[in-house]
Amino acid sequence: MNESSDTSVDKAVPSKFTLVNAPLDFFKVMEKIMDQSSIGHMVAETFIMDNFDDIYERHSDKAFIWKLADRMNTVLQQNRLEDFGRRNNDMPQSQVKKFYKSLRTVKANIRWMERNYVNLEEWLEEKTKDL
Repeated sequence: MNESSDTSVDKAVPSKFTLVNAPLDFFKVMEKIMDQSSIGHMVAETFIMDNFDDIYERHSDKAFIWKLADRMNTVLQQNRLEDFGRRNNDMPQSQVKKFYKSLRTVKANIRWMERNYVNLEEWLEEKTKDL
């Protein structure tokens, strides 16, 4: 194949924002990825945080990033969210309240894990030891 005669490959290679620009519902795709596994959640979390400005510009009515906080429950995730806030300290005022609410949610999730994880783990081990 002559390299200079076929540019269809260039057209077929998606940009990194294909999902955002495509007719697919971006948020449904992200929810599906997040719901598949903890790795899927981490991938979606990273993508959304890294591309917040572009996503917000296209979907300002749906600041999806704040939905991530419901499943964040580690200090590492809290630190990443706080770092996100520092990097995006110029986010629209309408999103600032949502950011701080999300941060409070993550902190509450961490406290819950600190209080309950060991007990829950022991209970599960006891209930499943004969399986």
